[in-house]
Amino acid sequence: MTLTEFTAGTQTIDGTYDTGQPLGTVDVTAVADSWFALPGQAVAIAGLGILSGQNWLVSTVSRSSLFVPDLTVTLTAPQPSFPEPASGGAKAAVGAGFNAPGGDQTAAGTAQATAAAAYAMRQLGKPYSEAVNLRLGPSYFDCSGLVYEAYLSAGVTIGTTTYSQWPTGSGPKVPAGITNLKIGDLVFFANYPGGPAEHVAMVVSTNPAMNTAQIVEAANPSAGVIRDTFTPTIGAKYGGQLYLGATRPAQ
Repeated sequence: MTLTEFTAGTQTIDGTYDTGQPLGTVDVTAVADSWFALPGQAVAIAGLGILSGQNWLVSTVSRSSLFVPDLTVTLTAPQPSFPEPASGGAKAAVGAGFNAPGGDQTAAGTAQATAAAAYAMRQLGKPYSEAVNLRLGPSYFDCSGLVYEAYLSAGVTIGTTTYSQWPTGSGPKVPAGITNLKIGDLVFFANYPGGPAEHVAMVVSTNPAMNTAQIVEAANPSAGVIRDTFTPTIGAKYGGQLYLGATRPAQ
């Protein structure tokens, strides 16, 4: 399936190009009757510069109501590798109506960390299911299972539960502070200060100016695998939990 903006049922195509990120993301609005690519299938984009010339993976397809003819589709694809200054990624907007938060910069992780982050991003939209010490991927994930499978796909073995991943089972601790986080770092959360790790997610980008980081996580049974933003300050609240710190499985 090849998409062309404002043609054949495709309405808008909005996307980002950022050499500091493991994956690019494109948001498409389309008429439901014209769309036939399912999550996990590949599509191409024509006539939109840097977004064209590669296959994009369908991540999610949603529709606000059966009575609304439009679909919202999210596409992802690995970003091409280009030389990049040490200050971080250079971002540009492509497509009509694009509106993205500015200032995202992420120090690149190792090849294994970037590959793990790309795997985790490909799982967006998949359902949550909890099973201690049981590998559920690639159809279902709990929080520790998602990051375990992501790193296993990159050739790195870590603990299978949050209790075994934090604080020593998934590489050395990362010094506190937004500027120390890199792609692929694992971030952990507890129910009370100093408590055991109850939740884990993976960093996919940071915004030092705003002191925020974007993460991919298997959140809970109602949300599944999502991308979200949190403040990486030790003790800061995220949902009903507190941030413990980060580890780096791939050096």
